[in-house]
Amino acid sequence: MATVIVLDSIEKNLPAIAALGAMHICTNNQAYLMFCECDLQYITKSVTVEDCKLETYCLKIDKSHQRCLKISNIWDKDLDYSGLPIYFSAFEDRLQQHLLVHVYEQLVNIALKTHNMDLCKNITVDLYDTDFTEKRRQLYRDLMGFMVADKGRYFQITIGKLSLQAITANKRTINPEMIYMELNSEDEFYFFDYDSVVTFMNRRSYLEFLCHIKGILGLVAIEKQQPVGYVLAVNNHILQCYANTPEIACDLIRGLSDKMSEGIPVTMFMRECNDWICKELLDKAREIQRIHRFHSRVFPIHVKWENVFLMNIGTHLL
Repeated sequence: MATVIVLDSIEKNLPAIAALGAMHICTNNQAYLMFCECDLQYITKSVTVEDCKLETYCLKIDKSHQRCLKISNIWDKDLDYSGLPIYFSAFEDRLQQHLLVHVYEQLVNIALKTHNMDLCKNITVDLYDTDFTEKRRQLYRDLMGFMVADKGRYFQITIGKLSLQAITANKRTINPEMIYMELNSEDEFYFFDYDSVVTFMNRRSYLEFLCHIKGILGLVAIEKQQPVGYVLAVNNHILQCYANTPEIACDLIRGLSDKMSEGIPVTMFMRECNDWICKELLDKAREIQRIHRFHSRVFPIHVKWENVFLMNIGTHLL
């Protein structure tokens, strides 16, 4: 994972964080922008930045994956590059620009480098509908380059545990050859095996991290000694659910929900589809937040999206 932090001024005794961002490196050519945020006072301004060289703030930074910068100058508005010749407006290094663009460019440089950026490398970002103002649209599209709008409809939903159990119970199927195993150190390899079926990305270190979160709950479906789906959750939030069929996904969610806390609603991220329980979940949800997904170049193809039912949006591509 790549991270960038920008300080407002190291002249102060206690400099404040002006901006920060993180990017998940999925493959050599695919990354996921987890977040890129700045202090509200910089939303309408442009800045120049430079490396923060004081060891007080940079001593423990791994420069292969992290950057620590500081703001050197501030202007009240963006510099207009439209009057420059086409070559310069497209390829010139822009020292003065929006603070979030500085953060994003540093993340890209760490995660993917910039060689052949427009030809073979791709970055994905998810934005809440409530944050999707025209100004933010222009920032991500025109200045960061997220030109490809995903055709899928994505949601974060909050739903009561009993409602979730009732919906998933109606879609369950009886299969005497299917067994369900809880996540533990001896059987976690089943989770790794099935994950490699869903995506061609090597996510072992990512899954190992998830599987060792304190309080993590997991359930894997086994049919004829082969994994056919799994679900992970923590603190009544379902992180991700992948399965061969919608029925298996419902079985997994229904089984795991028994171990969730009573009286606390369940949250999850989902991609809307016609052959699952999306409509029922949306109809019974207590709260719904629409999410817009964008890509810098193409829709990612190294995922079996038909096997993806609930997603870990905000952390990973799926």
